[in-house]
Amino acid sequence: MPERLKTDQARFPLLDRDARLVGWSDDAPYFRDTTLRHPEAEAAVGTPIVIVPALLMSEAHMRMAGGVPDEDGMWVLAIAHANCIRHMPIVIRASAPATPAMP
Repeated sequence: MPERLKTDQARFPLLDRDARLVGWSDDAPYFRDTTLRHPEAEAAVGTPIVIVPALLMSEAHMRMAGGVPDEDGMWVLAIAHANCIRHMPIVIRASAPATPAMP
C-alpha cells in the first residue's frame, strides 16, 4: 500500500460529517499502518477520515483543486469525516454547503 496518495490534484477539499466544505489542504493524506491520516483534516473535521469523490461546481473551487473550470463541474478527491459518506454523491457549489446530488 502506498504511503501517500498519488494524485495530480493541487488541493483537497475538506468536508465535515454533513458534507459541508470547511477548508482546503495542499497536502495529501497518508497511511499509518492501516489508518488514513491527515493532521490538518483531522483538526478541521474530526476522526475518522476517509477519501470521497466530490463534484466541484464553482469555477473558483475548480481552480483551487488545480483544474480548468468546466460548466459540467470537476470530480476531485475530498478528505472527509467518515460520516460524510451517507451524503454521497457529493456536490460542492459556490458559497454553499456541499449537498447530496439529486438522482
